[in-house]
Amino acid sequence: MKARKIFLIFLAFCFSTSLYALTSPQRKINGDNFQKVVRPQARIILTQFYNLLDKISPEQSEMIAVKQSILDAKINWEAWLKHCSELAADCPRKLEDVHRRMIHVERLVLNLQKKTFTLNSTLKSHEIDSRIDLIDTLDEMSNQSFQLINAIEMQTIRSVTPEVQYTPHYLEIGQNLHFMQVDAERSFLSGLSDELQPHFDFVWNHYLKDLERYVVVEGKQMVFSQRVEDFNLSWNAFYSKMIGENFAIPEGSRPYLQIMHQTWNGILRQL
Repeated sequence: MKARKIFLIFLAFCFSTSLYALTSPQRKINGDNFQKVVRPQARIILTQFYNLLDKISPEQSEMIAVKQSILDAKINWEAWLKHCSELAADCPRKLEDVHRRMIHVERLVLNLQKKTFTLNSTLKSHEIDSRIDLIDTLDEMSNQSFQLINAIEMQTIRSVTPEVQYTPHYLEIGQNLHFMQVDAERSFLSGLSDELQPHFDFVWNHYLKDLERYVVVEGKQMVFSQRVEDFNLSWNAFYSKMIGENFAIPEGSRPYLQIMHQTWNGILRQL
């Protein structure tokens, strides 16, 4: 971990950019500022990131919708599992919410399957490879969603008839949601070029993924305080690379990156 931080610091300061230095004492933030400033600003950062992806690879927008819907279903399932381990009175209704979200995911996956099944002769080599990979991934996700919905329905039966002994489907539901989330997160960046994808994978896995989950969606101030230094190092490394003189970013990308950078620095100034 220490070696990784040193490497990120090195990358971040190899380029002449307006990077915001963050020291450990600066990581404190009060709850009011977190809710009124940090979370809304973090949401702007994620919105700009998805807009940037749509600008670079417009076909990715529907896969982003799939990924977001799976995250929503996963968070709702985890909340149900935490609340309903003893099958409280409102558990069947809450489980219906999870079921409804998974039906929505299934529809999104099926619609995207229909659109991606044919290969366009104008696609470039890396685009053909990513399209084939996406078709395979969607096929797997379709199977997973079918199994998942069936498991949720069986769990619903158990919830409304607790006197009958059914085998709980907790593990099966959690595993399938996890696998679908992994597949979606791997695929929503797959349309990027070979040059761009490693850098976008990096900033997603080391910064934006947890910013979205724990700050924007769940509002966990403690996680933000614990991770903000790593977030800053990862973002600065990515941003420095993207705007470096020797890196050709796609036309029209710079404004999105600049908004993300300015917004992130605005968050850091609250600490």
